[in-house]
Amino acid sequence: MKTILQWCVWATLLAGSPVWTAADVTVSFHFDTFTGLDFTDNTGYGLQGRIVSSALERPARIAGVSGSENDRAVAFTGKGALAGDDSNTFSFDILPPFTIEVWARTTRAAQSNTAFVSYGFPDNPTQASGGYRLGLQEGRLVFSLYGVVDVLSGVEFPPDGQWHHAAAAYDFDRGIVHFFLDGMEKQTVEAAGDVKLPGRLEVSFGEVSPGFLPYIGDLDRVRISEGILSMADMDSDPATVKPVASTTLIYFSFDEASGNYRSQGSRPALAAVPVIDLLAQGVEYQQIPKTAEIVSDSPSGKPGDTAILFTGQEFALVEDPGGILEFPEDWTLEAWIKPQYVPDRTNAMVLYAYGAPGGGHSLQLAYSADDPTQLNVRGTAVGVLDIPAPNTFVVYDQWQHVAVAHKNGESMTFFLNGQLSEVIEYTQGMRPRTNEFLYIGTWPNALAFAYVGTLDRIRFSDRALTEAELDSDPSTFTGIETWDLY
Repeated sequence: MKTILQWCVWATLLAGSPVWTAADVTVSFHFDTFTGLDFTDNTGYGLQGRIVSSALERPARIAGVSGSENDRAVAFTGKGALAGDDSNTFSFDILPPFTIEVWARTTRAAQSNTAFVSYGFPDNPTQASGGYRLGLQEGRLVFSLYGVVDVLSGVEFPPDGQWHHAAAAYDFDRGIVHFFLDGMEKQTVEAAGDVKLPGRLEVSFGEVSPGFLPYIGDLDRVRISEGILSMADMDSDPATVKPVASTTLIYFSFDEASGNYRSQGSRPALAAVPVIDLLAQGVEYQQIPKTAEIVSDSPSGKPGDTAILFTGQEFALVEDPGGILEFPEDWTLEAWIKPQYVPDRTNAMVLYAYGAPGGGHSLQLAYSADDPTQLNVRGTAVGVLDIPAPNTFVVYDQWQHVAVAHKNGESMTFFLNGQLSEVIEYTQGMRPRTNEFLYIGTWPNALAFAYVGTLDRIRFSDRALTEAELDSDPSTFTGIETWDLY
């Protein structure tokens, strides 16, 4: 029975204004209520999560063309790219004549039907074809007016692992496209037609459209300029970036150290966002499959109690801009798991990781050094140390509850099925998060560490819990109303 105080707090929760003490569960996810593949936490914070394909990753930031300290570029592995919504700004709605320039680097020969930069290619058959691209066809530079013409050059883009400048300038009045490589004009090819307004007002970097025809390699200094630039006016010197000129419509330097990438130039600024982040925000693309399975197999076995079955090809992503899950001192991480055996697997299985890769916390399963088929629980102060529990083993194909509690400057305590298993000294503390995402079922951008098995009822507390406070009873939840809230 609830006390009057607890009823008052429950009413406060329903009103959307929870006030928590340090003893309260910060966030729990029961995975029982989905809208499509979207879910929210069960603790009143409104954290939004979404199951996405783990074939995707966030493009890495790498050193840029010039090699200077603050010059950065992006690297595409074929497993995720950048996209920008242009439906409000119409920044890329550009009519010829114009010049597109990029710096690119690849070791993949004969890439075909792909793009360095692509605007407007339809995501599904109901969208009208329009827009344009600069990319590769059979390893050669190609300029396309979608729905009109592909203008294929004979200019091979060198797959030698070195940075190269590439450009195409479309002279509408003369009906030709000029192709450039490393600052020199290499070929002109006849072309005819205007840019059609596309049905999908979105720009992609590193693929033709999200999830479709990826480019594998690195990209830097994407620029679209009004008119046909001369060779002297192009940004083809690797050591010196051309200033944004009056003719520069759009320029992406990709120099941002964190966050999304922003355009410069005379057109309204636009953000280029990792596609994986757009999926987490609820944007859907027909070309990106959803492979997760929401199953009725759960710890309680009760009707309506569902869990997520991870096959190693998907994960869930939760954005936490307010840092609710960032625990600088004490914390407890919990999960109900039913892992599956994966032959010849050696990498750890990550149940979830928050704030990684440079900081934050993570709950994992690691393979025993003595028996490569045996999994033991591992707690991680991300960016500091992995703490395996050598005597806390889990079994395959059975539901079990695992937990690790961190006492700042003292220890990590491991629990299995609600019972204290072992205490390991750990005094090195925590590092601040380096991103605002909770990855459930994998390590960021690392499919090799994906969890294979079923997962349910994950929970995060901002203090080191005791046995009695854990959510370790399979038939019942340790619900909000059982806590003393103030």
